[in-house]
Amino acid sequence: GDNKIIVSIHAYTPYDFALNPSGTDQWSVDNSSDTQPIDQLFESLEMNFLSLNIPVIIGEFGSVSKIKEDLSTNIDERVACATYYISKAKEYGVPCVWWDNGGFIGQGENFGLLIRNEKTWKFPNLVDAITSPYKD
Repeated sequence: GDNKIIVSIHAYTPYDFALNPSGTDQWSVDNSSDTQPIDQLFESLEMNFLSLNIPVIIGEFGSVSKIKEDLSTNIDERVACATYYISKAKEYGVPCVWWDNGGFIGQGENFGLLIRNEKTWKFPNLVDAITSPYKD
């Protein structure tokens, strides 16, 4: 085998929450239909690559910011999802890169975290959810 191979994937899961702009704004660690796609992703990576000593990096992941019916955002759900996702990734030894496309407003793919011209985080609690497991 070639020891210079690393698999890189994009994994926005569960799709209806993470990427589908007209999908759900809800995600809960207590809902198996929310956690199961993430569990299955990492189990599949383990079976197909990691168990064969092929490293994996998730070069893109994230969840879009969505406006709820009461005009709040789904930031709490995004934090919960990212916390779960990153805990699974760390358990399997898979590094992840959040796709920050600078998007914050409108109905599109709003993955933005860093307000670039201000050099500040729009969602510091989401950044903490992504990075804190690696600070210990």
